[in-house]
Amino acid sequence: MTTALTLLLLGGCGSDEPSAASTSGTPTSAAADPDGLTPEQREVVDAAEAYTDAIVGRGAQPLGPVIKDLVTKEVYDFIVPADTKALEDAGLQYVGQVTIKPSSVTITGDKALVKGCQDSSEAFMVAKGRTAPDAEAKPLPSTRISFGLVRRDGRWIVSDPEAADAKAC
Repeated sequence: MTTALTLLLLGGCGSDEPSAASTSGTPTSAAADPDGLTPEQREVVDAAEAYTDAIVGRGAQPLGPVIKDLVTKEVYDFIVPADTKALEDAGLQYVGQVTIKPSSVTITGDKALVKGCQDSSEAFMVAKGRTAPDAEAKPLPSTRISFGLVRRDGRWIVSDPEAADAKAC
């Protein structure tokens, strides 16, 4: 797991991995969505996006209540203190949005892995209380992501969010 929340949020991109619909541990008879994902792969990507949307889109709200139902206890116990130290204690918050562009989605039983790019070109770190980027806003870099998820109580939650800087998505 990465050691700083900002690394987890900074989108990911660029790889020579197979396309998003190319891998799945479970064959699905339903038609794939317009992005080439099966319905189950779409659920996994949507869960990963809900996690990143909650972090970046929460404004000045504390992180804990926002991600509580989106991550495992282990991720929660790591991310919330890291976020508090990196952002809240510094008087900063995120604004904008990130977009996950999956290059592969692998599902094996109750575990899944989303790899791809998190495009952060529309996300910024700003002074707490700001609702839009200003001249002092710091753009978030895009990142390559590898998000592990597990199925708990019939829904996917993030269990291992990893990200590494990328030049662009």
